[in-house]
Amino acid sequence: MSTIVDAMTAWSLGGSGSPQRDFARNTSVPRSLSGPGMAMSAAQSSMFEMWAVEQWRAAEAKLYPLIMVDPDLFETAVTMVAEASRLLRTQCDTVEDLLEIDTKSLASRCPSVRRVMASGLSPMLAVDAARARRWLEINGMPQLASGGALLDGGR
Repeated sequence: MSTIVDAMTAWSLGGSGSPQRDFARNTSVPRSLSGPGMAMSAAQSSMFEMWAVEQWRAAEAKLYPLIMVDPDLFETAVTMVAEASRLLRTQCDTVEDLLEIDTKSLASRCPSVRRVMASGLSPMLAVDAARARRWLEINGMPQLASGGALLDGGR
């Protein structure tokens, strides 16, 4: 029997580890235009950014229902989102930085990653939620990013 957490996190570890490859596989952008060593055109880059932001915002949205079904799990997730957000602020000054960051390495540097993994929640869900928030900050919408105080450890 699957739980709500299983349903909410099942998608998060299914990628190839390369956002560009996942994007090419899941969109109509021909692989020959987005393979290794191939620079994306401005239009492809813009499409990739929109696709990535959609994935990040979906991760963030998946965390909100946890407060109703498992407040302790929600608090665990929020803690990791806050930790990842702080790391992203020090390492990602541009959208390109945000798109290219090694998310597994970022997750491993969050002090609460073991607690998140032990809870059954994917650390990548928290990292992607943090990326959604950092994207808003980079794009001059910090009021929207800070408006989600619940996902920033209540600050």
